[in-house]
Amino acid sequence: MRRLLALGIGAAAGFGLLWFVVGKADWAEVGATFRVLGWGIALVVLYRFFNLALDAAGWWRVLSSLGRVSFFRIFSARWVGESVNTLLPVLQVGGDIVRARMATRMGFAWNDAGASIVIDFTAGLASQFLFTILGVVALAAMRPADDSALAWALLLVAAGAVLTVFYLIQRYGFFSLVARFAKGLLGTGTWARSLDESVDSLYRDRRAVFVCIFWRLSSWMAHVGEVWLVVAFMERPIGLLACLAIESLSYAARSAAFAIPGAVGVQEGGVVAIGLLVGLDMETALALALVKRVREVALGLPGLAIWAVSERESLIGILGRGRR
Repeated sequence: MRRLLALGIGAAAGFGLLWFVVGKADWAEVGATFRVLGWGIALVVLYRFFNLALDAAGWWRVLSSLGRVSFFRIFSARWVGESVNTLLPVLQVGGDIVRARMATRMGFAWNDAGASIVIDFTAGLASQFLFTILGVVALAAMRPADDSALAWALLLVAAGAVLTVFYLIQRYGFFSLVARFAKGLLGTGTWARSLDESVDSLYRDRRAVFVCIFWRLSSWMAHVGEVWLVVAFMERPIGLLACLAIESLSYAARSAAFAIPGAVGVQEGGVVAIGLLVGLDMETALALALVKRVREVALGLPGLAIWAVSERESLIGILGRGRR
């Protein structure tokens, strides 16, 4: 009940922010800008597969240190995981749990599958932190007299401290610690010790960890190309520094709003706010945000379909029990 209430509050806050953002725009102009994009939307959707491949490469490198696995299967699992995180109210982590389950279906032990997700998730946070730093630098270079870059820098210091603590507690038995404090709910700590040992073992393969971070950072940098493509097709071209600032800082805002389903409103508000700072008009910035939503749905629905097919036996079993 509390979880549903929290999701409801988050959704209400997100839609309230979205209403505030869209209420200030000239929708006739937004529609005209959107129509100029035309078939470019399809290219933006296809471009996203490049990002998915880069993200999948990072996770694949970690899993490959545990055993052989097809890159195509890892790519499919990555696609499913992103679809779940994007379209379902799972606090942007449910997709990672789904990926772990899919890894076990590939033949990996549950503790190894879970540990690979922990490493990949941490690499994603570390690489996004670096990406956000680049975005702050880009914004500062474009607006040297603006205090907004300083505010972002202060937030980065806090985020860096949190990221460091998150990494350290993983190395010192995070899951065993959780099990100790929630023993009544989680039972014995055997599963936790097993998962902690697998995480620690994977972290010892520093080459795999750094390669994973490299691929994840490469994916973040490739996000800049998506923004550049969209504004170019809209005939509102801006420089790469502006594209970098928009993507990195708006995505940082989205990630911070993990409690709001789909970061509705926060993503749009972030894109519009940073877009205005770097020279876009309100309507173009909002059209850019809407293109991102269209791309999420266009890729997310097939991803959820792939998940449903992969779990068809489990779903059939659940439905069968429901009829009895």
